[in-house]
Amino acid sequence: MSKSIEVQNQENSMKLCFSAEQPALPPIWALGFHQVLDASNEPIQIANKFRARKIPCDTFFLNIDFLENHKNFNWSKGSFPNPTEKIRILREKGIKTILRVDSKLNFNENDSIFLEGLKRDYYCKTQDGELIVEESDSGKHVLPNFTSPKVKSWWGHLYRIMYSKNRVAGFWDMTKEPFEIPNTNNSQMTQATIEGLLKLKYHRRPFVAKMISNGSSELHIDGELFIRTLQYRVFQPLFFAENHLVKSDQSIDKNSTQEFTPWIFGDKINDLAKYAIELRYQLLPYIYTTIWQFVENGTPMTKPFSPSNQDIPKNDIAFIFGNHLLISPVLEKGSENQSILLPKGFWYHYWTAEVFDGDQRVEVNTTLSQIPFFVKAGSVIPHYPIFQNCGEKPADELMLHVYFKNGKEYSQLYEDAGDGFNYTKNDFSLKDFEFVGTKKEVVLTQHKKGQWIDTYHTCNVLFYGLPFQPKKSVVDDEDIDFKIIEIAGNPVFIFTVDNNFQKIKLKP
Repeated sequence: MSKSIEVQNQENSMKLCFSAEQPALPPIWALGFHQVLDASNEPIQIANKFRARKIPCDTFFLNIDFLENHKNFNWSKGSFPNPTEKIRILREKGIKTILRVDSKLNFNENDSIFLEGLKRDYYCKTQDGELIVEESDSGKHVLPNFTSPKVKSWWGHLYRIMYSKNRVAGFWDMTKEPFEIPNTNNSQMTQATIEGLLKLKYHRRPFVAKMISNGSSELHIDGELFIRTLQYRVFQPLFFAENHLVKSDQSIDKNSTQEFTPWIFGDKINDLAKYAIELRYQLLPYIYTTIWQFVENGTPMTKPFSPSNQDIPKNDIAFIFGNHLLISPVLEKGSENQSILLPKGFWYHYWTAEVFDGDQRVEVNTTLSQIPFFVKAGSVIPHYPIFQNCGEKPADELMLHVYFKNGKEYSQLYEDAGDGFNYTKNDFSLKDFEFVGTKKEVVLTQHKKGQWIDTYHTCNVLFYGLPFQPKKSVVDDEDIDFKIIEIAGNPVFIFTVDNNFQKIKLKP
């Protein structure tokens, strides 16, 4: 009997948050890999392991036990002494620090923050005017009334020491609502955090992730489930691995410490996890463009694929990511192949470059190293080189993967500094690509807007599925040579061109 893989934790959900009043792009490092740690881990030691194994990582999410008695805005002297120095060392290793903050405050008459909020009448009450006090294993708690503008302003100011002095890079809001409080309090807490960070560092894009807890977060998992979950998250806004899951003893490397990191299940799973994380970093320009399209136009990053003329099994959760990718997560443990329903049109298997006619089911192999996904014909999919973190160095190379279509297709690439707000002053680059293909000619044009200057000077353009081998290849009226490689027996033609090219024309 097969076992279903849980690609999402059913008890908790985590997402990247945006300002409702001032829609803004997140910093680009927010789209990198995030490792969640609790206080049983020494962050600097874990950072050293990431770098020694050359596994990309941009941030550590520090759990609530890095705070004194789980008390918001108070570092633990035992688990995280001298926080400013530790955060500096992590930053030098290319890893930013994200700290968990709970929506509830400890009911503690010796805590100045609690007393200040109590004195100002900032906490949630019942309809009868009674203070709502929640009891749990960690004690009594109160919940600020984030629907009040005064409370939101007060809450945002509480971040000043950790954000400005300690240089924490962002925050992880954990919310859990008591029955009496409306759901809007959740979003208002996040909004209060974002607004507070903008006031403290107006030149930086705030980073806030939100996790809503609805109960236990335990999930029995082995190496295969870990990899399949990680692969699925490559194609989600927030890409992370948590550490609070229950591990399956038979899969764990007994020589490994018990942090929930890529190497916890041994070298084979470590290598597969690294492969999935590297894919995320290669696709960063596509993902960042997809985020920009959401902020600019309200276009959803992920969209369900549900054709009306086909019956889709309940365990088929294929979805569209951005405008050009179809993702089909593997749900069955031990799966060796998977039946996938493709949308209309032609679609290329990303890993083999094999082209399929859509509006039908296709069967593909599902090796543990790869999540099945497809590229819409005619698309231009930008790639970066693999970095150990987004701030390691400016991108010195761009690869444009172009997939033949007998017809016309449009794609985009958005780039900017990756932080700050100069992009609102025209300091960005938006490249519009138009692909036009026939059996006798292929033309790719590029139109650029914005004042951002590329950090790379050339780009490699890879053409897949061409119906002919080019005999005549012209870039901006100049002849150019090309290389040919094969992917799973399918030829791919590679042209190295100036990054500001305007037109590539290929003929047989």
